[in-house]
Amino acid sequence: MGQLMVNETLLRTYIEGFDGKPVTYGLDDCAPFAGKWVEMATGRKLAIPHYDSREGGQELIRSAGSLLALCDGLMSDAGFGERYDEPQLGDVAILRTNAFGDVGGIFAHAGIFLWRHSEGVGVVCPRARYIQKVWAIA
Repeated sequence: MGQLMVNETLLRTYIEGFDGKPVTYGLDDCAPFAGKWVEMATGRKLAIPHYDSREGGQELIRSAGSLLALCDGLMSDAGFGERYDEPQLGDVAILRTNAFGDVGGIFAHAGIFLWRHSEGVGVVCPRARYIQKVWAIA
């Protein structure tokens, strides 16, 4: 696959698949939600570790030191680097939230960040200081 296929229609189709769908930990919570997007948009497979509960995911994060450290390793191993300028459509990132701690998600247009919540996809326009790291998908 190799060629980048990120476009608004592809992202919208991906996001709509989560409307009203409860989270399944290890399958489509925040990090797998972003990771599966990367795989779909780029054709590159991420070595996402297996877990099947919220506690299992939290244990993986603790073992890695943080969600950022865990995801940084996965993204680096798959050949994705950090984006230093404004996030672009389809880029993935870790965002620090007051209510949920660090969450993984996907950037849409105009700095809108999409993240998986209990019954769908949340939308937020974060301040730069809350963005922990962005990986360039394009």
